[in-house]
Amino acid sequence: MAAVMANSAPSTSLSPDSGLGVHFGSSAACVAFIKDGRADVIANDLGDRVTPCYVAFTEHDIPVGMAAKQGVIRNSKNTIVHAKQALGRPFDHEITKEFAASSMAHVVNKNGETAFEVDFKNKRTSFTVSETVEILFKKLLEIGQSKAGKDCHDAVLAVPLNFTEEQKNLLRQIATKAGFNILRLIHEPTAAILAYDMQLDEDMSSGYVLVFRLGGVSCDVTVVSVAGGLYSIVTGVSDYKLGGDNFTEVLLTHLQGEFKRQCRHDISDNKRSLAKLRRGAEMCKHALSTLSNSHCSVDSLYEGIDFSTTVSRARFESLCNSLKTQCLMKIEQVLSKAGIQKSDIEKVIVCGGGAKTPLVQKMVSDAFPHARLLNHIPPDEVIAMGAAKEVGILKSFKNKLIPEKDYQYQFEMLSQAIAVKVRENREKSTYKDFQTVFNKCTPIPSHQKFVFSASSEESAFFLDVLELEDKSEEEISNGQENVDKVLASVVMKNIAQEAAVSTSFYLTKEKFLEVICQEESTNKKLTVQIPVR
Repeated sequence: MAAVMANSAPSTSLSPDSGLGVHFGSSAACVAFIKDGRADVIANDLGDRVTPCYVAFTEHDIPVGMAAKQGVIRNSKNTIVHAKQALGRPFDHEITKEFAASSMAHVVNKNGETAFEVDFKNKRTSFTVSETVEILFKKLLEIGQSKAGKDCHDAVLAVPLNFTEEQKNLLRQIATKAGFNILRLIHEPTAAILAYDMQLDEDMSSGYVLVFRLGGVSCDVTVVSVAGGLYSIVTGVSDYKLGGDNFTEVLLTHLQGEFKRQCRHDISDNKRSLAKLRRGAEMCKHALSTLSNSHCSVDSLYEGIDFSTTVSRARFESLCNSLKTQCLMKIEQVLSKAGIQKSDIEKVIVCGGGAKTPLVQKMVSDAFPHARLLNHIPPDEVIAMGAAKEVGILKSFKNKLIPEKDYQYQFEMLSQAIAVKVRENREKSTYKDFQTVFNKCTPIPSHQKFVFSASSEESAFFLDVLELEDKSEEEISNGQENVDKVLASVVMKNIAQEAAVSTSFYLTKEKFLEVICQEESTNKKLTVQIPVR
């Protein structure tokens, strides 16, 4: 079993050198700035900390961000959104086809690349996906330099876990052409972990973290293994048909029904009315993130008729029950794929603009009652913050910056968990201590150290090394370990009763478990090597 190394970070403080962390999403983008070890998100010219990924074309100029989004009702056919979905994908790719079918602008094939036909300065013009994304990156650089200064170009860019090498290279090229100096690309789940400074968390020396990201048009759930300062992505699942926009659409359908009930008009075939009501639904959804009730009001929704209604958070959440079920299915899917239990997850990070909804955060928290939920950073700012902190980590190396070609590795990982039990005597039916040494999917090589006490009945130390079958912690705590495979029994003789025995465990790259037992008062030592898988 292997996993890609996500990030390995020194525990030293970040250098004072500055740089930008960029998260370019399908629906929105965010830029963070780090200087003197402090990272913060940069607000755009409207004071918003997140910028919509909208590009519009008019007879005068090219509005970007909120300016483009606000004009979408009047200029829908010349407005591009979610361009990232088609980036680096063939025109006949399934996701590209779905994107083209839902795009407001006309999508065409331009020399094998997906492009948009729009009216710009009174001419019919085409812009490729790459050209559109470059316009967005120029806006993001402008936002970043508004605080960092015109000389700041260094940046780390967060990318989805399932991006291909071709997509990563293309995104780097586009960002570079827009004016960024990309120091490194990192995966979005890694950036989320960096945002919460997990590499500095003494309570998280090893274990599993689940990153739940709900964006505007996609949902990604990732399991990350943390071991000895090394982050390794165990596995992840993605769904491009599940996102925050689905929650908006559910509310939109409800509001359509309310308007029909109040005014006896069906607007399902009126694109302009639907666009106006969709904006009202989105504003209502955002308000319900902080309020128990939200008032939705749309002037002249249809044939001069105004629409006004109130939606409670409880009503909205009941409408979203099916979406909640889909999110929970993604969590179950990634845990099954990783071969671990919910109880193995120690921390959960919630991120993505769609995760701002209290329903989503409560759903994830309830799914992992024994894990710590990390959500104090605004979910739509988490990934940009982590990317900015990666800039600080990279610059702390100064002239010893690790080349990116040497930074991404394939690591062997332990296929089954390793545990030990300490016995009081030669009888193998009873034991006084049980300890999981390495979890399943621990990167190889790894190291752990524990201090056990020798037998109080005999002048010896009895240690059994086990390979654990996949069971819940409850089964293990109930003593149901008899089906686990005993790899070796270690006996250290002629030592004082109840002596402290320092025991080190080394997983070597040759896939051996080296066990070194040392009686602390006399330094007597015993070393054994055990093959593992």
